[in-house]
Amino acid sequence: MNWSKFKVFYQVANVGSFTRAGEILCISQSAISRTVIELEETLGTKLFDRGCRGVALTKDGEFVYERVREMFEAVENIQQVYKNKGRSPSGQLDVAFDHILSSADIAILLFEFNQKYPKVQLSSVGYGEGGHVLVGLQRPAKRHINQIEISKLKFGLFASKEYLQERGPLTEPAQLLEHQLITLNNNEAGKAVNDWFLGLGPGGEEPCKPHIQVNSGNDLLEMARHGCGIVALPVSANLFREHKLVRVLPEVASPSFEVGCEFPEQLQNDARVRAFTDFLRDRFNEINMNELK
Repeated sequence: MNWSKFKVFYQVANVGSFTRAGEILCISQSAISRTVIELEETLGTKLFDRGCRGVALTKDGEFVYERVREMFEAVENIQQVYKNKGRSPSGQLDVAFDHILSSADIAILLFEFNQKYPKVQLSSVGYGEGGHVLVGLQRPAKRHINQIEISKLKFGLFASKEYLQERGPLTEPAQLLEHQLITLNNNEAGKAVNDWFLGLGPGGEEPCKPHIQVNSGNDLLEMARHGCGIVALPVSANLFREHKLVRVLPEVASPSFEVGCEFPEQLQNDARVRAFTDFLRDRFNEINMNELK
C-alpha cells in the first residue's frame, strides 16, 4: 500500500477540497483527484462524496480517516520522542482537565509548569475535546489508553460564612436534608463524589436530592462563595484563605479519590508527557503535605 496516497487522502479530508489540498501539498488538482480515485479503487470503496462546494467523507471514508489519523499521530509522536531525547522537552502539549477541578487551581499549575519547562507550549483544552493528556479523577481502564496515578484528593463539604449564619450551623449529617445542596452534574467525573455527598444526610437510606447541579468545580466554588449552598470540593487551604469558605461537618470521614493522568499509549515515552505527569505528581504531593501541617 502506497503511504503517499493516504497522505493525500488525509489532507483532502482535513480541508474538504481537492484544490486546497493540492495547494498545501504543491500538487496539481488533477493529480490529487487521480490519487484519491486510485486509493478508492485499491480499497474497493468510495471515500468522498463530491459536490460543487467541495468534498465530504463517506461512512467508509470516515472509518479510513480515523485509522489514518491515528497513524499520522503515531508518526508525529515517534518524531517527538527522538526530537526531545536527551534534551529539554519542547513542542505543543494539549491538556484537558476534569470538570471537578477549579480553573483557578489549573491556571496556577499551568503557569508553574511553563516556568519550569518554557520550551513546552501548553494549551488547556476543554474536557472531552481531546488533548494529549487528561487530568482528573481516575476512570475505568480503556483500550490503548495509559493511566497513571498522580495523587489522592481528599474531599470535604464547604459553605460561605454568610450562608451558615443565615441557615444555621450543622452539627450532624442528617441536617443536610434541611439545606441547599449543590453538586456537579452526575457525569462520570462527579458521580463518585456526588454519591458520597448526597448519601451522608439520610444515613444509608434514599440519598438526598441536589437542589442545583452545575457543570464544573469552578461553578461549585463560585456558588459556595456567593452563599448559594453547601458543596463538596477538594480540601485545600486556598478555600479558607482566598475564598473564605467554612468547612462543614469536618468531623465526618472524608473520602480520598485517586487523581490521575490519561494519555494514548503511543505517548508513554514522550518527553513532554513524562515531564508534565512528573511535575503534577510532585506538586500534588507538596499540596497534600502542606494540608497535613
